[in-house]
Amino acid sequence: MDRERHIKPTTLILDSLHKERERGGFVSGEELADRLGMSRAAVWQRISELRGMGYVIEAQPHHGYRLANVPDRMLGYEIERSLGTGIIGRNVICYDAVSSTNDIAAEMAEKGEPEGCAVFAECQRKGRGRMGRSWIAPTGKNILMTFILRPRMRAVNAPQVTLMSAVACAEAIRVVTGLPALIKWPNDILIGDRKVCGILVELFSELDGIRYILVGVGLNVNVRREEFPGEIVETATSLLDELGQKVSRIALARELLQKLDENYSILRESGFSSIMDKWKEMSATLGRSIRVTWPDGKKEIGSAYALDADGALLLRRETGFTARITSGDIQILGT
Repeated sequence: MDRERHIKPTTLILDSLHKERERGGFVSGEELADRLGMSRAAVWQRISELRGMGYVIEAQPHHGYRLANVPDRMLGYEIERSLGTGIIGRNVICYDAVSSTNDIAAEMAEKGEPEGCAVFAECQRKGRGRMGRSWIAPTGKNILMTFILRPRMRAVNAPQVTLMSAVACAEAIRVVTGLPALIKWPNDILIGDRKVCGILVELFSELDGIRYILVGVGLNVNVRREEFPGEIVETATSLLDELGQKVSRIALARELLQKLDENYSILRESGFSSIMDKWKEMSATLGRSIRVTWPDGKKEIGSAYALDADGALLLRRETGFTARITSGDIQILGT
């Protein structure tokens, strides 16, 4: 498990390179050395380190250095830089490989890590999804992330966090790609009828309330359909497959954290009704015929016609009676 490490002088050089990149210019090695109080040789050493990390840094005589491209890696510095969030993303930690980001976040939460910390990884060896399923993703192509929340709410209201997170994920995908992302209750994001993102929420509570909540997000970004395992190849998709071109994972991760922060603030300050309104506008479930698989394995067909105030899905049974779905699995059958 290799956590990304940032040496302060290297970070300061990156700050300067990014600022000059935004202005469209170069910065000389001499100016970098003067700004940062180091020798020209030390500047060159840090530039070499950055190139080794995958940064493309051009060098021209009499002009200096210019940042041409940022590596396609989950880098905490790049995700956090000028992010501007209030809670979610104020501490970003990135790893090359972990058992699962939820495992790492749980360890941190148990040690008292404040809410808002986001853990990213390029690879998960034991990624998991809802209802005990595994989450399989090739290395370095997707967004695999877990963030910690410590909301002041009753455990019975925790499903609101799942729906809030789904809204944020769908909004982020729409902003960055323009794709019409929709939400399948309770935790899947669809493009068309294929799943592009899944959300796993784990609740840790005591008698007097919630200790913390972990929200895991697995988003298929630059993986090709032929790379999906056989059991999901017919039901999954990626942003790459839908757009026909790669998507910046850094840009998407930043937008995702911003949308999560925005919607979590709405949930905390204004309550669930505003989140529910947004969820309804992006729902792929409401008004559709669905098959429900209940936790005991029984199945039934009905119409999904509403959410209640706690975020449960209301099913109109074929008998005309109503059932309240708080857990289980659903399959969308048609209109």
